[in-house]
Amino acid sequence: MMISRWTPHSFEVFEMSARSSKRLAFTLVELLVVIAIIGILIGMLVPAVQQVRNAAARAQCGNNLKRIGLAIANYEGALKEFPPATKRGTVNYFHGPTWWILILPFVEQDSLYNKTIFANRSFFFGDTTAGIDNNTLYNQKPIPFMQCPSSMYPQMSATSEGNYQRPTYTCIMGSDTHSSTDTTTFNGPVSAGGIIVLRTGVKRKTITDGVSNTMLVGETSDYAIDSTGNKQDILVDNGRGFHMGTSYVGRPSGPGTLNGNPGGNCWQTSNAPGNCARCFNTTTVRYGFNTRNWLSSSSAGMLSNGCNRPIQSVHSGGAYVLFGDGHVSFVNSGITLDTFKSLADRDDGNTVETP
Repeated sequence: MMISRWTPHSFEVFEMSARSSKRLAFTLVELLVVIAIIGILIGMLVPAVQQVRNAAARAQCGNNLKRIGLAIANYEGALKEFPPATKRGTVNYFHGPTWWILILPFVEQDSLYNKTIFANRSFFFGDTTAGIDNNTLYNQKPIPFMQCPSSMYPQMSATSEGNYQRPTYTCIMGSDTHSSTDTTTFNGPVSAGGIIVLRTGVKRKTITDGVSNTMLVGETSDYAIDSTGNKQDILVDNGRGFHMGTSYVGRPSGPGTLNGNPGGNCWQTSNAPGNCARCFNTTTVRYGFNTRNWLSSSSAGMLSNGCNRPIQSVHSGGAYVLFGDGHVSFVNSGITLDTFKSLADRDDGNTVETP
């Protein structure tokens, strides 16, 4: 039998081993310090990551407009005119296709466009006789470049007819001070002073202020705020989707010109005053740039079917705007209303350089 003998040296080794073991562990204070440091680092990192994401989303928002601008340029190159804001199919079917539909072949959406039925078809998909075929085609069909990724709006509409892509950009038909504008319409002034206007396409030679000085499309990516602080939906599709254009399409040529009988510029009855002036996927510049103050009267042009939804965005300090030559600018919120309106009109003689 072997018997271990205890020596003073054995005690020293045991004591040193015990001390070494203690050094391998954190004290509670040290652990709390480490946790605090990690918390601080995470607190610093999260906002930085969010800033990077916001910057990327903002850049993509501008890139969407560049893609839209290229599509419009290719359309104009092929047809020798800019796309109309909406066009009329036949007298019997009122809501025609929008400019969005017309540029689909130029944004790699040839298949969707080629399957679209234009003759004798309404682009109001609540019309179950004239809209049913295209409804099936467009229902639940996301088209991401039509929405700014920074926007808080849902990408798809939610209607009784179906779910359709909602755009956070709109064509700009001109300003409310242009000589063509009908200022008497039920849902706010409707202009034909811009590059993309109702019914027919604009020729380049008529843009006497210059394509680089005239706006085509602008952002509408944020909500309006009413007097009680509540958010109000002011997207130009009125919850119907990107495809639906104005009914009984006419082009204004001054005050009172969007009135008339069926087959004329506008269908108007006591039940549907100014039916062609129910604006879809268009706007006429009336209010200051980046305005979010919501006005509740029909004539103010901000309610459903309103014709004067402001150009504004979720981005700090301004919004993106596409110009006729295809360039995109982030326009500062400080731009004056007069300058903004001059940029909306193609031939008012008030040539203004891009801000």
